[in-house]
Amino acid sequence: MKRVHHITTSIFLLVFCGFNILLLHPAVSQTKKKLTVAFYNTHQLYDTIDNPKTDDNAYLPLGPQAWTLEKYHLKLENIARSIKSIGHKGPDILGLSEVENSKVLRDLLQKRILKKAKYQAVHFDSPHPKGLDVVLLYKKKVLEVISQRVFPVYSEDGRLQGSDILLVSGKIKQDEFHFIIWHVENNENTLFLEKAGLKVLKEVLQNLHQRTPNAKLLVMGEFDSNPLEETLGEDNFLTNPFQQTESPSSGKIIVSQNLVRASEGYSYKKDSATILPAKTDSEGGEQWLPVFIQLIR
Repeated sequence: MKRVHHITTSIFLLVFCGFNILLLHPAVSQTKKKLTVAFYNTHQLYDTIDNPKTDDNAYLPLGPQAWTLEKYHLKLENIARSIKSIGHKGPDILGLSEVENSKVLRDLLQKRILKKAKYQAVHFDSPHPKGLDVVLLYKKKVLEVISQRVFPVYSEDGRLQGSDILLVSGKIKQDEFHFIIWHVENNENTLFLEKAGLKVLKEVLQNLHQRTPNAKLLVMGEFDSNPLEETLGEDNFLTNPFQQTESPSSGKIIVSQNLVRASEGYSYKKDSATILPAKTDSEGGEQWLPVFIQLIR
């Protein structure tokens, strides 16, 4: 009987001590929640159907790219695999650029490797001359979208038009978030459209900061981050996690300083800014450099 009593007492002491350790060190029992936010330039993701309202002639079966259904679906498959590889399980929130239309978007999300993620999409058909749009994909269980709108970008003389700037506002748990996607196509008009876009973006950012100073904000896309910081000047409330690692061929995600310093809710995970290795399209041509960051709570 003494032996049994001794064993019972020992077990009780072990359980009691373990319980106290958990109380004193809650980090042992609590795993931080992690979200992955990414940006990916799909590099002219066209279907094979002619749109008479846009310049998509290069991506037709008889065009310079000899763009067949086989090539189209191979590119969709490659993009889907790249998305799935971001953050190991695929991103929770993803900005895309150079997407032709909603049909292309549906075809991409119907790929088996992405279907289980059940991504929702925010997409507007922009009047871009080549029909190239920006998109926000998100998991409904993560982000509650409250509002969405686009801001057109024209050159100063009104002759040139770039991709719209997309703004999506919503909530992740109790945190208010704004996601902005802006893409400047790399061509002979890049400098003109970047200058025009910076002017629009500055107004959008300042307005958001004045109306919702506590909201957390992310700007993602392909653009030169230095002119953006110069444009905002002393009013700059953004920081670039990719400053030390960014590549001319990669996108970027710039975040508000309150996301870096946040003591409550979600915050930027230090040193999580990552540029993934280059991929090639179905023709072995374009290099894709997806980027992502992680948020923790």
